Amino acid sequence: MLHGRSGCRSLTASREGRGGSLRPPGTVVSSGGPGAASRESVRVVPFARNPRPSSYAAVADASPVPYWLDDPSRPDPLDAFAGTASTDLLVVGGGFSGLWTALLAKEADPSRDVLLVEGSRIGWAASGRNGGFCESSITHGLDNGLARWPDEIDTLVRLGHENLEGLEATLARYGIDCSFERTGTLAIATDPHHVDDLQGYPELVAQHGEKAEVLDREQTRQYVVSPIALASLHVPEGSALVNPARLAWGLRDACLSLGVRIHEHTRATDFGVSSGAGVTITTESDAGKARSLPVGSPWPPTLSRRCSSDSRCTWSPCTTTSS
Repeated sequence: MLHGRSGCRSLTASREGRGGSLRPPGTVVSSGGPGAASRESVRVVPFARNPRPSSYAAVADASPVPYWLDDPSRPDPLDAFAGTASTDLLVVGGGFSGLWTALLAKEADPSRDVLLVEGSRIGWAASGRNGGFCESSITHGLDNGLARWPDEIDTLVRLGHENLEGLEATLARYGIDCSFERTGTLAIATDPHHVDDLQGYPELVAQHGEKAEVLDREQTRQYVVSPIALASLHVPEGSALVNPARLAWGLRDACLSLGVRIHEHTRATDFGVSSGAGVTITTESDAGKARSLPVGSPWPPTLSRRCSSDSRCTWSPCTTTSS
C-alpha cells in the first residue's frame, strides 16, 4: 500500500484536544503559550480575503504539478480512444490498481485481449501524488487490523508481506527503475506518554510474526538528530521507499510490452449490460464492449456510486521539502 503517513497522529491529537469543536474556515487558533488553553486565552486570527502582492510573489515560481509528476522523464501521453472496440477485459483507470490488473491479466493469459482507458494521464491521481512510502500492511497498520479483523489478522499480515515481495519481483522482472529501497520505518516519540505507548508494541507485533524494537534517545539519534525526539519505535522490515510516478510509468511500459492497449485522456462516463454477454462502457466520445470490467479508478461518480456505501478512503497528509 502506498501512502503518506506523516503527521497523522499529531493531527488526530490536535482534533481531540479541541474537543471536536469546529471553527470557521480561514481562522488560525493560537494557544498563547503553555497553560493558555486552561485560561481560555484563545486568539482567532482571520486570513486576509485579498492576499498581498508579496504573497503572490512568494509562490510565483511554484509549479502546480505534483512533486513526483514534475519529472522530465515523464512519458508522452498515449492516444485517446476513438471509434468502437470489443475486448476480453476492459480496465477503467490508469493508476496502480488498474495497471496491475491489466498486467496480471496478461501474465495469466497472454492470449487475453486487455484494453485500459484512463480519463487523464497514467498515474496522475493518487498513484502519482502520494508520500512514496510503500508498506506491506494492507490494513493501514497492525493496530487497525487487530481492531477490525482480529480473527484474520495473521492471514492479512502474511498476504501483505507476499504482496510487497511480489511488487519487488515485478520491478526486477520488467526492469522498472523507480528508486525502490527497503528501509524500515521509525516512529518518533516526542512526548513522555508517547514513550510509554511504545513499550508494549514489540511484544504485540511478535505475536503476529513481526519485528520491532524500542530505541532510547541516544539510539534514535543514530537515525534522526532532533532535539524533540525522546525515543522511537524501529520496525526494520515490511516497508520501502519508492518513486510512485516512475513506478506507474514503469507498469505502463510493462503492460504495453505484453500487448495491453492503453488509451489516455479517455474518460469513462457510463456502463451497462450489452445485448450479449458482458458489458458496454461509454466514453465521452465513443463506446467499447467487454466480457468483464474491473474499475481501477478512485471514486468515479458515474461508475462506482453503487459501491460507495461499501468503500472507505484512508489518507494522511504529507509535506515534501527539498534538502
